[in-house]
Amino acid sequence: MKRRAVCFEFDISLSLIDAYGNIRECIDIKANQPTSIPLPLKREVYKDNAQKSYYIYDGNGILQDFEIYIPPFVLNELIVNEYDSFLQTNQCKEEYQEIFTNTLKILNLNIKKKDYILHPQVIALEEFIIKKIPLKQPYQ
Repeated sequence: MKRRAVCFEFDISLSLIDAYGNIRECIDIKANQPTSIPLPLKREVYKDNAQKSYYIYDGNGILQDFEIYIPPFVLNELIVNEYDSFLQTNQCKEEYQEIFTNTLKILNLNIKKKDYILHPQVIALEEFIIKKIPLKQPYQ
């Protein structure tokens, strides 16, 4: 199972919860101490004792941003066009607001921290957009 180093500013106990609400693993993490934890599988999430969710994604470096949630979405041309419009106008349909806003947060973090969060749907969206854009010949 893949793992990711995380670091919290406070002591925390996390439980890895599967899609059926079952606890797969419990982990105690000390404040400011990087700790390697298993990456959740699809439809799994880490929760603390107060049932607050923490979203742990693959990526590089020590993860310290845990509250960025991307709801599952179907990647198709419609959503790509809606996202393109969102990037130009900063407006979108309510149903896409959380997806697009948090995708943008991840992309901005990745620019600053180089592949910091590798969310599979964000990567797929990026690749779809890149393939859609015709590449211009370099200037000579």
